[in-house]
Amino acid sequence: MIMRAQTDPARRCLKLGEWPLADRQAFLAGIADDDIFSSGNGKAAGWSPASVHKYRRGYGRWLNWLCHECPQCL
Repeated sequence: MIMRAQTDPARRCLKLGEWPLADRQAFLAGIADDDIFSSGNGKAAGWSPASVHKYRRGYGRWLNWLCHECPQCL
């Protein structure tokens, strides 16, 4: 039986709030855009909202896979 991606638990994307704390903090720091004079801007601060969404979903899907394949890893 073939399941659609949105109903297949193996293809689920973990939401940002479900990520391990260190991963969540690193992602948020990476997309942080304080202001143009701040040296604290993240490397991805200039990404478009679509790019941020794409990478957040991709990483969330990878974390879901990791939870199933190696539960002790998280």
